[in-house]
Amino acid sequence: LSELRNKSLPKRVDQIPELKDFYNQYDELEVTPESRKAYQRMLEKLSDEERELLQHADNYYTVTIKNIGGLVMPVILKVLFEDGSERMIRLPAEIWVKNNQIARTSFASASPLRSIELDPHRETADANRDNNYFPPRLEPSRFQIYKANESRREAGNPMREARKREEEARKREEEAGKREEEAGKQEEGAQQSDEKTSQREEGKQKVDGRAAQRSAKRPAAAPAADDGN
Repeated sequence: LSELRNKSLPKRVDQIPELKDFYNQYDELEVTPESRKAYQRMLEKLSDEERELLQHADNYYTVTIKNIGGLVMPVILKVLFEDGSERMIRLPAEIWVKNNQIARTSFASASPLRSIELDPHRETADANRDNNYFPPRLEPSRFQIYKANESRREAGNPMREARKREEEARKREEEAGKREEEAGKQEEGAQQSDEKTSQREEGKQKVDGRAAQRSAKRPAAAPAADDGN
């Protein structure tokens, strides 16, 4: 912070360059001839298998876990990679035997790392999940969870709404069936009424035909005599 605040201030070494020494330009990460020779000596001591491992292009990661609450629990890690694959790493509570404050685990993967989540299925006694993610992210607060549940309550119960729709569809089908049954009964009654009407007409025609036959068979009346008066 002091370097940031004092960055714009003039420096005495800038005013008097003679005050600069070796460490003003020293870069501890610069590759020197001595470091190259040390690397070659290290390669000569390696076995063939170890040299083959150096040729691998895998990614190696070390995860550091801190026991903030003080309770020793198993460590469960969900690791996601850039290619979409995932890996579950389960470590027993014995990982804290040597040091009950800090534990480390390492793994290798062909794909670069995307994220890590500690205890993804809430299997351990973790009261604060805000520090369970890499990259860091915050868990929703109780108020946010309450508001989300409230919005879901306002939206209604999906199962209840589905059952209500099914019940309404069943009632509509029953009413349609009753209407079809009543229409069938009315049609059947109309057919029976038409049959009775036709039967009555046929009976009437038969009666009229018999009456006509009897009238034709009956002898005609004699004409009245004229007495000449």
